[in-house]
Amino acid sequence: MSASLRNATATVGYSQTRSSELTFELIADPDYYGAASAIVNPTLVVRRWGTAPAQLELNEERVKPNTECRIGYEATESGTNLIVWLKLESKEPITVSLRKGER
Repeated sequence: MSASLRNATATVGYSQTRSSELTFELIADPDYYGAASAIVNPTLVVRRWGTAPAQLELNEERVKPNTECRIGYEATESGTNLIVWLKLESKEPITVSLRKGER
């Protein structure tokens, strides 16, 4: 799955009946002249994730929650959403992998 990040938030639908892993790529959009704009501090909302802990990888490198990566949950009428905020800036594509971890 590829998500073009024009704004600060990308929303991804997720079905708990599928795999416990979600992998997608964030790609900076080219500007008018064809140069890539940067991906800056993206917020990812994964709908219907549930309350399971999330294990995050960026470009196949494990990232733990800290001041540059925040992970939270939002209860809604349709289920619990996972919210991930990343303090980063990149003009290159970023592969994001989220896996359900153990409690």
